[in-house]
Amino acid sequence: MEGKVGDLNDGDYFGEIGLLHKIPRTATVTASIDSELWRMPGEMFLQLVNEGGQRSAGPRGEHAAAAGDRAKCPPRRAGRVSRAVEPTAEPLPGWIVAKLRDAGCVFVEDEAALLVSAARTPAGLAAMVERRATGVPLEQVLGWAEFCGLRIVVDPGVFVPRRRTELLVREAAALAGPRAVVVVDTCCGSGAVGAALLALLDRVELHAVDIDPVAAACARRNLPGTRVYEGDLFEPLPATLRDRVDILVANAPYVPTEAIGLLPPEARLHEPLVALDGGADGLEVQRRVIASAATWLAPGGHLLVETGERQTPQTVEAFTRGGLIPRVVSSDNVDMQNVGLMGHSRGGEGAVYGNIVNQEQGSPYGINAVLALAPVDFTGQTINGVPFSVVLPYCDGDVSDLQGMHFFDASRYNVPGDPAPKSTVTVFGANHDFFNTTWSPSFDYPGAWDDGTNCAGRLRAPAQRRVGRAYVVGFFRRYLAGIAALDPMWTGAAQPHGIGGAKTLVSYLAPDVPGQRLDLNRFTQASSLSVDQLGGSVIANGLAQYGWCADTYDFPCIPGFSSYFDVHLPGLAQVTIGGSDGSGSVRFSLPPGSGDVTAYDAFQLRAAANPGYGLGPGMGGARVQDFSVVLVDGAGNEASVSSTDVGDRPLVYPRGISQGWGHVILNQVRFPLRVFDGVNLADIREVDLRFPNAILSAVDVADAAFTAGAA
Repeated sequence: MEGKVGDLNDGDYFGEIGLLHKIPRTATVTASIDSELWRMPGEMFLQLVNEGGQRSAGPRGEHAAAAGDRAKCPPRRAGRVSRAVEPTAEPLPGWIVAKLRDAGCVFVEDEAALLVSAARTPAGLAAMVERRATGVPLEQVLGWAEFCGLRIVVDPGVFVPRRRTELLVREAAALAGPRAVVVVDTCCGSGAVGAALLALLDRVELHAVDIDPVAAACARRNLPGTRVYEGDLFEPLPATLRDRVDILVANAPYVPTEAIGLLPPEARLHEPLVALDGGADGLEVQRRVIASAATWLAPGGHLLVETGERQTPQTVEAFTRGGLIPRVVSSDNVDMQNVGLMGHSRGGEGAVYGNIVNQEQGSPYGINAVLALAPVDFTGQTINGVPFSVVLPYCDGDVSDLQGMHFFDASRYNVPGDPAPKSTVTVFGANHDFFNTTWSPSFDYPGAWDDGTNCAGRLRAPAQRRVGRAYVVGFFRRYLAGIAALDPMWTGAAQPHGIGGAKTLVSYLAPDVPGQRLDLNRFTQASSLSVDQLGGSVIANGLAQYGWCADTYDFPCIPGFSSYFDVHLPGLAQVTIGGSDGSGSVRFSLPPGSGDVTAYDAFQLRAAANPGYGLGPGMGGARVQDFSVVLVDGAGNEASVSSTDVGDRPLVYPRGISQGWGHVILNQVRFPLRVFDGVNLADIREVDLRFPNAILSAVDVADAAFTAGAA
């Protein structure tokens, strides 16, 4: 499904496969990883060669081995299945977008446009949106799927054709060539493969068969004038086809029985089990096809089967035992120069380390984005030169110290001029395990548990996975697909709509390049108390607390027992500001010529309540010291904006993980520059932090900068 590329629930991912062999007379088997099941990249095409000394494939068989010469999926030709149409360009009703977002759909606008274009009446549209929101596959709601540029009818309860299977069509068409061919499509489902071959080849005698009567009926709609049989594999085929079949396609089910529960609900609940369940190891139906194929194949005939990447060795072995020689063919769609890495828990650290290992290679892959989800950080690695984000579940009871924060903290200024953005996403109410269905108790796998039971404000497992899906998919759409419109969710300017009522906080470190980040004060050394990053003076007034610390175990920034809850310890140098009498301030001067900030979107800093200064459990919900940012231009004009006006949630101590205590996380407070009225942004001379409220409390501050996103 085109609109689902990158979706965690049903992605069309592509990976690399090696070409093993090619000899005359072939039975061609395609093998493709099912990303719905395995959640990992890779699509495979196996061509298994039926060995027979007196039979010859002819020149077309050799031609098929050249990937550059493979046929492509065709445009529509007269008399064939109608071409997929573009969705309407009319404005989308807001209620549809909102409902689909609340349901956890990722590519909401694309799906909404398709539903609007397909509906005939308002009532019909409402019914379609409701079905989609309850989890029915989009293709079944629309009544069609795009496959090889064709519009394939998909009835309710019929297996939805996957775009990865287009590789099978291309290989089959290349093997067929311009000659007249007999094609048999077993396990045909909707008939998508057969329809695509009819559209691509000139002279085809097509036969299709499926054991499911609903699928067979759907195939007849997609294959008018074609003989479609209902029955088990070769059983209903006429005997006259024996030894005559040039192309035998068998997109048989290959999901192991015990893994059916891992499939996303769209497949598990709305597609026929017979089209998914391949038996104990997923290969039972394939073996039956292999055992009988030679009876039906003509000299030079080919058998094509799709199978899982992990199952490929077993499939190859089965064909070898049957006297066939395998050939493995890769998808032409893989782009190993635009790769993203993502890992959960120890896999999060593995993703970071994988990027490091890749950069050390003589010919590295193009890893262009790395995301660590609730990661450990046992080795203290840094990551630079590639967009990076770390997702931190606030109620993590496994990696309870949220040590993945150190990847961000340690990498910020590690490489001068680093062109890659970095971010953290704090997900309140989320635990460690619910991002992963296998680790969630509701899926009944051994060892699954709720590791966040002692934390207040918890998210339920489905809601937590919606948040994970929104940020993981949004990250790779932004930094692999280059969709700059998603920048606001990573700069912290906006939350993704698909997370419902979940609360998140994003901290963003823009690339260290002119026009995207102008550091005012990094607070990385003690001299930051008196000199800022631009060389201007720093002056504090009216504060009981104003000091710098390196946040080491010997000298933590949060004194006393409270330091146990500091997720940055050790390593994040910062300044502590507090104890204002109502007139406290810190003034940062910008030298002349350095204060043109018109290229930037916001002034931001990371801040958190410091519970070591009067904010422990006994404070009874006392708020931390709010503050205002004041910009002063060269003419002396001032513009002041309060943190309460831009969202000061980072400044409220978030209790809830243990007897009223909470994590101390420096999160971003972002002041959009558009809200500073009456000052000349081309000539800013001072940035003041003013603390107007007389509350005995403190905040820790780091990373003060002017920043810009790409959108």
